[in-house]
Amino acid sequence: MFRLASTLGLDTANRRISRRAIEGVDVAKACETIAEPPGAPLALRLQSSLLCGVSKVFNRQVNYVLVDTERYVSQIKTFRRAIGSDTTIDPLAGKAR
Repeated sequence: MFRLASTLGLDTANRRISRRAIEGVDVAKACETIAEPPGAPLALRLQSSLLCGVSKVFNRQVNYVLVDTERYVSQIKTFRRAIGSDTTIDPLAGKAR
């Protein structure tokens, strides 16, 4: 996935890489694996390409968090406007009779 993200870019690869796959990546573990591969060492050019892909995946992860947070803040503001100016909590709400 990192090679796809680094060579095609995330805009093109976005159609091929799902949000779930991007969110499921452990960036720290991926960086450790690339820096110290379990088998034979990787070529420096391949390492740099893979790390570029990891940085693009991390960028997309952060972008997802930002977009989700902005959406939730907007929904909270809309909800607060909908309930009106009375924002006091009803002390009897949720109690059984």
